[in-house]
Parts: sequence; structure tokens; C-alpha cells
Amino acid sequence: MKIKDIFSELIDLAKRLNVKIITDKGKFRTGYAVVNNSNTILINSGVPIETKASYLAKALNELIDVNDCQIPMPVKLFLDEEAVNQKEQKVSIDLTK
Repeated sequence: MKIKDIFSELIDLAKRLNVKIITDKGKFRTGYAVVNNSNTILINSGVPIETKASYLAKALNELIDVNDCQIPMPVKLFLDEEAVNQKEQKVSIDLTK
């Protein structure tokens, strides 16, 4: 499955979960937020599709358990991979200071 198809599936999943997606161009951090009691994911439209998919997957991983959703296996694997990457980033703290 191509990355644009995975991104499209992730958008569809977010919609099924009643998560609002805001796509805009500008200088802001992409990610998950709760705005007016509504789950919202901000996506910077100026970044490559791979980055959009990665940020969207990381945000969705904060909201759902992948095993509880009916999604295509390539999308599930992508979500799992991004969850692992996210955990690795949180663990990689500079201990030299």
C-alpha cells in the first residue's frame, strides 16, 4: 500500500472516530489537541505526505488501541511502527547534562 493510501485510510479512521482534522499551512506544530472539548489533529499541509502520515499516526495512537479498530493490515502495521518510533523518541533523553 502506498503512503498516500495509508494517509487516506488514517484520515478516514480519524473521521470514524469523530476526530476533527485541521489541515493548514503555517508555522505551527503538527499534532493532537483537545479544542472546545473536541479531539482535534492539526496537520501542516506544507510538509511531505510521509511526515503528514507519521504525525497523523502518532496522534491517532494517543487516541485509540489499534487492535480495537477494523483497519487494513498495512495501516495497522504503519500505526504500530509509528507507536514504536514514538516510544523510542521519548526514551532517547540526553543524560550527559
